[in-house]
Amino acid sequence: MIDATTGLQAANPHESLHPDRLYRRCDPKELPFATTDELEPLAQHLGQDRAVEALEFGLQISHEGYNIFLLGSTGIGKRGLLDSVLSGLLDAPQKGGAADQLSDWCYVNNFDSPDRPIALRLPRGMACQLRTDMNHAVEDLLSLLPSAFQGDEYQARVQELGEKYQEQEKEAFQALGEKATAAGIALIQTPSGYTLAPMKDQEVITPQAFEAQPEEEKQRQLAVIEELKQELKMIVRQLPGWKKESRETFKQMNREFSKTVIDPVLNELKDKYRDYPAEITHLEAVHSDVLEQAEAFTQVQEESAIPDNMKNRVKEFPQYGVNVLVDNQEQESAPVIYEDNPGFGNLVGRVEYISHMGTLLTDFNLIKPGALHRRLPDTGCGQTAHQPLRLARPQARAQGTGNSNSDAGAAVQLWQHGATSARAYTPGHQGSAAGGSLHLLPAGEV
Repeated sequence: MIDATTGLQAANPHESLHPDRLYRRCDPKELPFATTDELEPLAQHLGQDRAVEALEFGLQISHEGYNIFLLGSTGIGKRGLLDSVLSGLLDAPQKGGAADQLSDWCYVNNFDSPDRPIALRLPRGMACQLRTDMNHAVEDLLSLLPSAFQGDEYQARVQELGEKYQEQEKEAFQALGEKATAAGIALIQTPSGYTLAPMKDQEVITPQAFEAQPEEEKQRQLAVIEELKQELKMIVRQLPGWKKESRETFKQMNREFSKTVIDPVLNELKDKYRDYPAEITHLEAVHSDVLEQAEAFTQVQEESAIPDNMKNRVKEFPQYGVNVLVDNQEQESAPVIYEDNPGFGNLVGRVEYISHMGTLLTDFNLIKPGALHRRLPDTGCGQTAHQPLRLARPQARAQGTGNSNSDAGAAVQLWQHGATSARAYTPGHQGSAAGGSLHLLPAGEV
């Protein structure tokens, strides 16, 4: 039928649908399982063949300047897809995902320049072991050194050394006193030092008696006193040198006793880490410093032998600690690192401070790692470094305006292929995210 006004043929009336045609029923009895828990996951991502192929191809490119941009609607499983592809690559043989290619990193004290701590690389799991070994070494020194310096042998040596230099000083003044007595002059010790006075009949004479003597006798005594005074000055000038010599000898004796305790403890550690030159260099520096600071270990506190108190005393020697920055002992392969709040501190770490008497102080123990530290380059010890790869979730599409802190949907995702270093960039988005994408950044765009 043609409409006279429009000249168009009217549409045929639709046939009504029966309710049975609006619903397709599935009989559970026809399914070969009771629950979906019995089903094995699909080996392939359904409908994502090209995306998977592109990811696998791109993620195996270890050169700089190659990017992967993963785009899709929110909630379709972009992260899950990426997780599975990355896991497959990391688990594959000779792809750099083996656990034996992972390293631990830690900071230790630089005794020559404390404001420039030393970063050490250790095989997987050994950073925490080094920290534990150093704590145990300090505990051993805290318990053994006081015993060495409280022993009878040490006390006898101290007494002998003290008597030796006291006798040396005593003999010098005694010889001068005998020479003065022979010349009729008395060497008198006073609270402020020594003085010389004329004598007669072995008795010190008064000033009046001295003036009553013949002029010739007075001149003789004054000349002798002046000569003895010069000798007395020479002896007094020698006293600081003797005391310094005494201190040096005492210090050397303390060093000898300290070495009998310190050497076995630290030599055992050096033998354990003998295959790692950087660690041996650090342990040598620790060894030298402990020998210089041995007296600090001998200060026994009340009930300090109690194990818990001993562990607290270890904290008094932070210069011998180990700040573990990266610990991969639980990792089975190269990690995929997610950072949902990619701020500067969360990415590159931070240095914390403590307040002491109104001044902010810091040291290597207060360096805290960021996401990038969790996958540092594996170099040295016969391992080869590859070109760095990094994954990041860049700027999401924005709706409205606002500060970048309001975007809870954007995240940075880092990945290191094999022994490569991980890097990322911080998204500079605004507003709340309505969707996002994952971007493999080239190494030069941090």
